[in-house]
Amino acid sequence: MRVLHLLKTAVGAAWALKQVRELVAQGLDVHVVAPEGPRIDQYRAVGATVHMADIDFTITRPDRLMPAMRRLRRIVE
Repeated sequence: MRVLHLLKTAVGAAWALKQVRELVAQGLDVHVVAPEGPRIDQYRAVGATVHMADIDFTITRPDRLMPAMRRLRRIVE
């Protein structure tokens, strides 16, 4: 089974790293999508495939939605 884990940040979120580690340990093919940050190497170290992409957008910046969706679509394909 393949899992796609979307992260808004690669700073903090120790719970997400623990979750990815467990999923990999159970034999799942885990892909992490995240912007650049200090935890990226840790996701790779536990066996996840990392895709660097900032897919963040806010309601105050709707112009960021479509580019973020295009980046995400390319990764999923």
